[in-house]
Amino acid sequence: MLETLSSAEFRVLLEQDCIAIASEGELLLVIAEVSDYPDCALPNATRKPFRVLLRGPESPTLSDGLCGLRTPNWFLPEVYLNRVIPRPGSVVGAYYQVIFSA
Repeated sequence: MLETLSSAEFRVLLEQDCIAIASEGELLLVIAEVSDYPDCALPNATRKPFRVLLRGPESPTLSDGLCGLRTPNWFLPEVYLNRVIPRPGSVVGAYYQVIFSA
């Protein structure tokens, strides 16, 4: 499933909850933003790269690393989640990203 996911499948879940399942435990996150990066696609790629920005509580937080990601529609057993700095004016919380490359 991971190979066939597209940004559209996340875009319909904007502002919905998902659960990150990491070594520290489970953490409820919100799908805050989905961004496409078509210029970063490799030649003959089957999908265009995209990023999913997730928002969680300020505490507790998760460490960067592999985790499972459960959405209302499916479960991804291994994605790399890393913490990012929010843009000024963003809703308060801890922000994470998952990048899906081509």
